[in-house]
Amino acid sequence: VSEKTKTRILRAPRRIRSYLAAKAGPPVLLLAASEEAAERYAGEAAVFADGPVVHLPSRGVAFGDVFEPAVTRVGRRQRALASFPSARLVVAGPLAFMERTPLHAPLGLSGGTEIELDETLGRLVGLGYERVDRASRPGEFAVRGGIVDVFPSTRRSPVRVEWWGDEIESVRAVSLATQRVVRELEGVTVYAGREGDLAGLAAAAGDGYPEETRRGARVPGLDRLLVDLAPVSPADLLPEEFEVWHESSQEGLPEDLEDLVREMYDEALPESDVEFSMGEEGEAVEAPPVAAFANTLREAARRLDTLVEGGLAVFVACDSGGEARRTVYAFGEINRTIREAERVDPSLPPGIYTVPGPVEEGFTYAGSGIAVVRRDALLGRRREAKRRPGRVVSSFADLKVGDLVVHATQGIGRFEGLVAKEVLGATRDYMQVTYRGEDTLFVPYEQMELLHKYIGGEGARLDKLGGSTWAGVTDRVRKRVKALAGELLRLYAQRAAAPGFAFPPDAEWERELEESFPYQETPDQEAAIAAVKTDMQRPHPTDRLVCGDVGFGKTEVAVRAAFKATLAGKQTMMLAPTTILVQQHERTFENRLGSFAVRVESLSRFTKPADRRRILKAFAEGEVDVLIGTHALLGVEVSPKDLGLIIVDEEQRFGVKHKERLKEFKASVDVVTLTATPIPRTMQMGLASLRDISVIETPPAGRRSILTHVGPYDEDLVRRAMEREVARGGQTFFVHNRVESIDEVAERLRSLVPGATFVTAHGQMPERALEGVMCH
Repeated sequence: VSEKTKTRILRAPRRIRSYLAAKAGPPVLLLAASEEAAERYAGEAAVFADGPVVHLPSRGVAFGDVFEPAVTRVGRRQRALASFPSARLVVAGPLAFMERTPLHAPLGLSGGTEIELDETLGRLVGLGYERVDRASRPGEFAVRGGIVDVFPSTRRSPVRVEWWGDEIESVRAVSLATQRVVRELEGVTVYAGREGDLAGLAAAAGDGYPEETRRGARVPGLDRLLVDLAPVSPADLLPEEFEVWHESSQEGLPEDLEDLVREMYDEALPESDVEFSMGEEGEAVEAPPVAAFANTLREAARRLDTLVEGGLAVFVACDSGGEARRTVYAFGEINRTIREAERVDPSLPPGIYTVPGPVEEGFTYAGSGIAVVRRDALLGRRREAKRRPGRVVSSFADLKVGDLVVHATQGIGRFEGLVAKEVLGATRDYMQVTYRGEDTLFVPYEQMELLHKYIGGEGARLDKLGGSTWAGVTDRVRKRVKALAGELLRLYAQRAAAPGFAFPPDAEWERELEESFPYQETPDQEAAIAAVKTDMQRPHPTDRLVCGDVGFGKTEVAVRAAFKATLAGKQTMMLAPTTILVQQHERTFENRLGSFAVRVESLSRFTKPADRRRILKAFAEGEVDVLIGTHALLGVEVSPKDLGLIIVDEEQRFGVKHKERLKEFKASVDVVTLTATPIPRTMQMGLASLRDISVIETPPAGRRSILTHVGPYDEDLVRRAMEREVARGGQTFFVHNRVESIDEVAERLRSLVPGATFVTAHGQMPERALEGVMCH
């Protein structure tokens, strides 16, 4: 204990700090060294604490910067500050706890509550929500009659609130992709989506700010207007009974921001009751790490038994409840008893338990008689941060006034909006559609499935209500669909008749490859991998489309499939549209499969003729397991010995001849197609279940919200943004709109940021030179 401050000093390793804070007697505020450390401790504490754990995030950008904080961060801060009184543990980084925040009372919506619709809409606008035709992003809401779709700043999908008079009839969760109801909710709390109406404040301030700020544009220092909204410091909201635990801070106010609004920061952090030290002073807390265990589950179980025999309760921290249950099952298969627990509880008797929730690093702590082990460390492997679950895309967007629509029997018309009409004494909502000749059709809202958004491009001619044009169109389409169905039937019949190759079930090496994956698979990714492997184990050739955004894990699906083919003695060809992608895929496959003695080669224009002949010869003799290349792999000179799998990356980038060549392969080998932007025909076949499709829509771990600034060109702003990115170790793309003057712009940027390395690329460069620049 410090004699001056009476602060208790703990010399404890980071791996146990969240546990100590979660198990302290009084509620605790844990001020972590950084925002990243706070996120880690909050995630871990959920496994340890017997009460609510609140993570107070930073707003993500400095007050005074031109960027505004993401809607989701504003909402999470508002929710966290409102949760202080009920928290068992509050975790925050130094900046997050210094930032003052204007508080806004949240809006509660639940079934049976009386509140006028207009009052609700006014409250949403006051909370910073934007009215749009379709609520597709946090901070938006849409109104259709007595129905309001709102996307709260703290949720991952919208909710639909329906009114009956002045009473809320129902609150239901809505799928972001389909806009259809998923499940009933008791209610929803809507937190603010912005800190304040800066445009309105700028207008009220008079001539002190540029004209564009009154139209929503941001300029440096504009956040100073928030001072007028009486922002509060988190320290003012923290209950008195909380103890304050400190780490040595690694964050501070940005010194290089000229327009920093210091009035929005409370730089006086609360005095600490407990302080963590990395030096020699203080009370030592012994919590040695749990080392990697073994190469087999049986050996790992014996090591765990040794800990139990030492009188410890051993908790295996799993990434999810499903993984916890699978671990219990796996141990049961080798006759080891393991039980599920809700959290790490030192009052439990010695034994082995699983808990749902990841920890960064395992440890043993004799003071509480516990040991905590990461599930993936049981076999000596390590995974990185958990990713969030995602959702599945399966339909089109909703309608807005002026859109062309297609009625199932009447054809193409124009959607004019939702109207209320009284028919036979009853008032109902109708969707108004106009046709050629100003004819009007009213479709009851509950029959909305009769209308579909027209997606055939511009210049469509409206049909005549009750005319014969639409019937003729549908007849022609039926004939073409019948022809397409015949083509598909022939292809599927050919596949079904083909003997194919049934790949064996997963072997031990495949499980080792899975364990060596340095990330936690997302649910979407796991489902895609399982679907591809199931396809491969069938005795007929299959063709699966895997859709997912860039960086969402499609390549790992391909790696798992290629490894399965290799273990069965089959070869894999992977086609990529560009040389750069070929090089990237080759590095990825070598990194993932190199330790399993899988030979990976690539062919591109950069391959020397002698190396090309050597690789093709080895591929023909079966010595190359995975061959990656551009469309050149479809040439007649490429002759695999025993091809079992073809992986196509971005098939829309290949020409007609290449696709015809692929069709020849599809009848005899398994094909996996990876794409972020499928061509319409392929997507339609997938959505219509005419082609197998898997969708990966889970964002990667740690991906932060994109900050966008729109405003007049400001060279000083460009310089500061580029300098900040260089200091971070990142890259900047400066997009210019004239090839003729692009070199002049590059020289001007070099003079602005002399410490940065610049390269220039444009579409008129020779392809080899362009690829060389992009690989720089």
